[in-house]
Amino acid sequence: MIATTSATVSTTRSATVDCVPEGRPEKSPGQAKRSPGKAHSQNKAVPEGRPEKSPENGATLKKIRQSASGFTLIELLIVMTIIAILATLAIPRFIGAIKSAREAVLREDLSVMRNAIDSYTMDKQKGPQSLDDLVQSGYLRTIPQDPMTHSKDTWVTDTSDAMFSIDQTDPGISDIHSGSDETGSDGQPYSSW
Repeated sequence: MIATTSATVSTTRSATVDCVPEGRPEKSPGQAKRSPGKAHSQNKAVPEGRPEKSPENGATLKKIRQSASGFTLIELLIVMTIIAILATLAIPRFIGAIKSAREAVLREDLSVMRNAIDSYTMDKQKGPQSLDDLVQSGYLRTIPQDPMTHSKDTWVTDTSDAMFSIDQTDPGISDIHSGSDETGSDGQPYSSW
């Protein structure tokens, strides 16, 4: 015999529920054993929208409230402390990685521009008078930005009167450096690189 559930809801938000799980035979009034100290679920008033204890789910209202509760203040403080510790470890490494990347870009830019100055001097038999000469002659596409000062105008050029070949007619730019006053990771100022 398959049991059915019937519920009557009154205006006082209480319900009378006769609940028998599907697939189980309905017990006769003589078979039902009730302990005198415990209230049976058929006699409890259950507010609308809240589940009552049933054999299918085995959950009570108290267990549902416990599982739906939020975080405690202690749990939040522990999580915030862990995040702060991780941030204090990660931020210096991140800043160091950015500095290393900028130094690598500076080394590469200096190498490319020095090669362009040497090539210009050998090909034209005179040194370039400005960095724009390298761009106009096609030795550089553009003047790179100094990664330490974030500007194209801060490059410091060394002009020498020395001739690098027998055929050279005019002196010009012989070397280039960064315009930054900061010190590199090797302890040398960027302006001496």
